[in-house]
Amino acid sequence: MAWFTRFTGKDRTAPAGSSRPRELVDPQTAVGLQREGAILLDVREQQEWSAGRAPKARHIPLGQLADRSRELPAGSTILTICRSGARSSQAARQLRGAGFTVINVSGGMRAWDHAGLPVVANGGGQGRVTEPPRPGTPRYAAGQAPTIRKAGGPMHLDDPTKAQITNRLNRARGQITGILTMLDQDRDCADILTQVAAVSRALDKTGLVMMSAGLEQCILAGPDGVDDRARLQRTLFSLG
Repeated sequence: MAWFTRFTGKDRTAPAGSSRPRELVDPQTAVGLQREGAILLDVREQQEWSAGRAPKARHIPLGQLADRSRELPAGSTILTICRSGARSSQAARQLRGAGFTVINVSGGMRAWDHAGLPVVANGGGQGRVTEPPRPGTPRYAAGQAPTIRKAGGPMHLDDPTKAQITNRLNRARGQITGILTMLDQDRDCADILTQVAAVSRALDKTGLVMMSAGLEQCILAGPDGVDDRARLQRTLFSLG
């Protein structure tokens, strides 16, 4: 019944007389459950959390939940929340699989904000609900993101990888030439945008191949006390 929640935003609760626990509640109901001892768990990214969150919420980003679920007290009811309800639904399924009692908050922080419930930012001021970071946007607090500096010398790629990248770029160049022709001919906008999307996907894939092949050659500079392998893993995550 995920379609029902997606299109109506209404709560999905157990039928009358059923022993099956609720899986979804609206923000106002979530506030009442908090007062009764439930834990509100925000699974958004750090910059979303910093910009605006529900008071007394806890924060574990969805990507870290598998490793950090032990931080949640056993036996407590967990209320999962994100921006709109999609990521928190994933978190709820994951936590239920780990044995927790979990209820997802319908509509996420957007519904929370629209209901007039408080949203606070870092420092305690008025917060706001922001978009999740775009792919490639660093997911670290200010001053903590690792940086990449040039190690010197060319990027060394094996012949098969270089041939693969060259072929991809040549195909993309041909597609771009075709788009320019379509613009000159005043072709249908839907056809043009379809080709633009295809070029974008091709370049994204090419970039991932190049980063995967060349990142090991970079020297990663990050906060003191973090070993190079950990920096590499964190940088790959930030790029991904």
